Amino acid sequence: MEAKKVVPLVLIAGGVAVLARKFGSHMESPMDWGQMIERMPDDAPPKWMFNNITALREEHERILDELGRLGEEHGELLGARGGGDGGND
Repeated sequence: MEAKKVVPLVLIAGGVAVLARKFGSHMESPMDWGQMIERMPDDAPPKWMFNNITALREEHERILDELGRLGEEHGELLGARGGGDGGND
């Protein structure tokens, strides 16, 4: 690599390191994303995404719980019949 290309890259990397050191200690560690989302206005796109993803997760959990409950009920019914293998003898 030529020196003309290396010098700007080194300067940029050094500047980023200095800024990270200066402002890094003032930042919360670790970041509380939930708190950041709550502080956003209701019409902020990141808040929409967070709310929609949360709603999808809750719905998926509800569906999985229902499927698990139905699977247990059907398993008990198959066990009561004495089969359980779907009739594949």
